[in-house]
Amino acid sequence: MLTEGWLSDIIDLFSKENGTLTLFLVANKPPLGGEIVVFRGDFHSSWYEEDLDRRQIKWKIGVHLRPHLDDLVAARLLMIEGEEKFPGVSSATIFYVEDRQVYHIRQEKLLLEQGIILVGVGGGRFDEHPLKGKREPGICAATLVANYLGVRSDPRWEKLLNYVAKEDEEGSNDRYDLAAIVKRQGERYKENPSKLVEWVFDLIDGELAHQMGFQTEAREEFHQKAVIQEVTLGSRILKVVSIESDGESVSAFARSRLGCQAAVVIQRRSSGNIQISLNPYYQLDPREIRRIIRLEEMRAESSLASVLETIPLKLLWRKLEEEGGVGTKKWHCMPNFILNGSRTAKVEPTSLSLQKVTELVVLALSSGSYEPLRAPRCRERHCQSNRRNQCPWYDYGLWRCRGVRAEQYK
Repeated sequence: MLTEGWLSDIIDLFSKENGTLTLFLVANKPPLGGEIVVFRGDFHSSWYEEDLDRRQIKWKIGVHLRPHLDDLVAARLLMIEGEEKFPGVSSATIFYVEDRQVYHIRQEKLLLEQGIILVGVGGGRFDEHPLKGKREPGICAATLVANYLGVRSDPRWEKLLNYVAKEDEEGSNDRYDLAAIVKRQGERYKENPSKLVEWVFDLIDGELAHQMGFQTEAREEFHQKAVIQEVTLGSRILKVVSIESDGESVSAFARSRLGCQAAVVIQRRSSGNIQISLNPYYQLDPREIRRIIRLEEMRAESSLASVLETIPLKLLWRKLEEEGGVGTKKWHCMPNFILNGSRTAKVEPTSLSLQKVTELVVLALSSGSYEPLRAPRCRERHCQSNRRNQCPWYDYGLWRCRGVRAEQYK
């Protein structure tokens, strides 16, 4: 059996005739330096795969010197998902190919027999650079590995693979793009590339762990606990999800296509804090939600009446629509988030229940709804609210209600 020490420097070659495999190897290292070594044996197309199943191989994955993100994702993918095809590959070591001409596509089966897998070099199954013709669109070393292992559409890997394929083919003008950073770090660690590999593998493992949590724990919790309501906003029917959970990914899962593509997710944690997340896809205007949530919180804190002694209600409406912490310290508003505390900001829990917050969000989004007892006249564009008989919804300053009054008194 050939030794690993000089196999990686062989120059060529094998031929196959009449079912017999003949290997012609020119060895560059002792003990066979300069000699032509010939091996012959029976050949059939799956000989090397069957043999891999029987043997305990110490795998080595070869990438080019100063590897790019694509090559390292391909290597890590092999190590994590490749056990069925390459038993023992999870503990593979990485080596670096300085001279790409050393390897040739016709050596691939021989290299596999010796426990060597090449990605991004060598012209084999995991090299996106074809020896002839043009490179296929959307193909990179990582996607070639993923296709071979049957995980190209696996939700845990899909987004990362899509990103890597696009970046590897088109490049990026953003110097802070992950692939660009990896490339620069390759220059930094060119004398010790193992540091680069360790760092990138750690990033990949972290993202995979996040995706596994997203695909398993978040999915299970969503299906067990989420309460989904539909609301009509103009001509659109939107989904609002409310859920009690301490999960870090359940809100994102609910907003994703794997969940229910919720427009709004209201998550109450065991601490009593509530976070409201708006799905950017729907481009919702958050101001109505901000205003009525803050008004109800102020009412629950018994601070609304005293505030109205110093500022007119209509001016307060505008103030409570703003970003930041306005009106009450318990709620902080950002473009797509209305937060009663967060992982990094400890805030006293809201006085409002999850049910109450959900009702207020649904109220804000339901553009065709009015206070039930007054709704028929409201739809006739006639507001019955006055100082003696004020509508319970008047203080919210809903845009649809203001529109009715504007038409009534114009």
